[in-house]
Amino acid sequence: MDGVKREVKEETGLEVDILKLIGVYDKPEEKDIAFSFYCNIVGGKIKLNDEADKIEYFELDDLPKNTAPKRVERIKDAFENNKEVIVKKQWGKRSINMIKDGEL
Repeated sequence: MDGVKREVKEETGLEVDILKLIGVYDKPEEKDIAFSFYCNIVGGKIKLNDEADKIEYFELDDLPKNTAPKRVERIKDAFENNKEVIVKKQWGKRSINMIKDGEL
């Protein structure tokens, strides 16, 4: 779990405690696996980086239109309050390819 905490700190500037694993998402077309965690912010300060030039908060039903479909699915799963870890396959184009093709 130290790797998750380190990655969150590097990407956001925030220090977190990991409360639980929400989901494991197999992306067979990409030969990749994504993990979602529920975390509690315990310190740090949000920072911008080369991947994010601004940071905003959104209501679940008002996510930006250019949010990748796989990411939207994982966000919605996080709000379902499942007692069990979600394990599923995610199919479809990679986000970077959707951006290149003007779909996001």
